[in-house]
Amino acid sequence: MFSLMSPWFEAEALSAPTKLRVAIEDTDNRPYSYRQDDKWIGFHIEVIEAVTKRLHWEVEWVPITWSKSYNTLFIDKADAINFLMRTPVRNEPNVFFNPDNIISYFEIAVYARNDSPKISLARKNFSHLANYHIGVVPGSIADRWFNIVYPEVVLNRSPQDSLQLFQMLDTKRFDFVIANEYSFDVATSVNPKLKDSIKKLKPQLTEAPAYIAFQNTEHGRKLAEEFGNVFKTFRGNKEFKALKVKYNVR
Repeated sequence: MFSLMSPWFEAEALSAPTKLRVAIEDTDNRPYSYRQDDKWIGFHIEVIEAVTKRLHWEVEWVPITWSKSYNTLFIDKADAINFLMRTPVRNEPNVFFNPDNIISYFEIAVYARNDSPKISLARKNFSHLANYHIGVVPGSIADRWFNIVYPEVVLNRSPQDSLQLFQMLDTKRFDFVIANEYSFDVATSVNPKLKDSIKKLKPQLTEAPAYIAFQNTEHGRKLAEEFGNVFKTFRGNKEFKALKVKYNVR
């Protein structure tokens, strides 16, 4: 832990005092962001607060429903959005993705039952999945990524959420499902028995980065640059590594 008066801290303080308003989904996204005793905690929360502390910025968490997250950037209620993943062609003109502001990574993979058909993914050519009944949560990062890369594979988008997706796999409504590891964590936190019947196949399809993304304005890009410069240093210190161990994240 560094004191406020340490030379390292002073070198990181790049801007004048600033309040950073961060939009955050008002739900339980353990271990990344969730409420406990009426306080926001989690891996992303502690990372953002540690970086902004070094910048002499105050953080204001702006709880939102996820469907309204982008609107907060249009109507100027937030400067940034926490926990925003990116697809291969995601191009949202109001959002600025700075590669220095990737907070965590999520594996997108094929999940199967223990008795699902035997398939080989070793060559990383997944177009042969078109021969099977594949489920995905509509609009999810896995859906958007896979649809772009392998449009020939017809996906069933009937599941409403991660829990329903994996339960439908478990009850043989699907041969396989496409999802990220976080979705499986969410589903098994509600129904732990799914861990006994469902497995993740190797190799993974890809790795999806999750950002703190900023407004795509001159002010927002400046905030993103300053945050990223400090975050690059923070990622190399013991405090960041301890947080990854604490919350068991990649």
